[in-house]
Amino acid sequence: MKKYYLVIIIFSVIAFSNLSVALPNSITIVKGGNEYAPYDINLGNGKFTGIYVDVVYQVAEQLDIKVNFEVYPWARCFIMMKKGMADAFIAPYINKERSEYMYFSKEPLAYEENVLMTYKGSQVQFSGDVSALMNLEVAALIGASYGEKWDSVNFSNKHLLPSLESLVMKLAKKRVEVIIGTRYVIQHIANKNSITNDIVALDPPLSVNGGYIAFSKAKGLSHKALSDAFSKALVSLKKTAKYQAILKKYLSE
Repeated sequence: MKKYYLVIIIFSVIAFSNLSVALPNSITIVKGGNEYAPYDINLGNGKFTGIYVDVVYQVAEQLDIKVNFEVYPWARCFIMMKKGMADAFIAPYINKERSEYMYFSKEPLAYEENVLMTYKGSQVQFSGDVSALMNLEVAALIGASYGEKWDSVNFSNKHLLPSLESLVMKLAKKRVEVIIGTRYVIQHIANKNSITNDIVALDPPLSVNGGYIAFSKAKGLSHKALSDAFSKALVSLKKTAKYQAILKKYLSE
């Protein structure tokens, strides 16, 4: 009798493990409301474009999933993902704490080059050692992670600001000595505000990070399956001319 029950249990486990989890027909993806061109651009009237957005639309089309984007403050997006109030989030960097409540795609949507910037005429120099800048007045986006090199430094005078544009403008007005951000995003903001000649990049770049799509673990196994399916489709897309066309469209502007 015991052997009989054991056989039933084994076959039940095998059968359960082979069950495919159905993907949702539509998902809600949250994203920050800050200007993040060329990666994420708000066109108004609930319409969005940019590298990340266009890649997500392409992959969602492959999976026959309808996408609805909703905009919230960056820090609020993380709370929503923890509580399962949204299906997915673009485009956070991976770190250990975030991985506890989000399934990250195995491939990034695209890569970002993070750089430090100072104002024109500043005496600040950068050799690659962020800790050498710890006594300067620096500014970063509230709720953002820029990788271990930056995140691990205990700056004496660190300003956390609500938008990328406020970071760039504060630097241009010489109210801080150093800001951190994505090269192409900062260039876009500087061009828009006609202050390109007022700020200077400090090379070498701090890091090259992937911007991922992440799915809420609070939503259950369906979103683990969604993450896996999205990752597979993303890998496939990156091998096509469509993906290269998206990068060329925004990075050559």
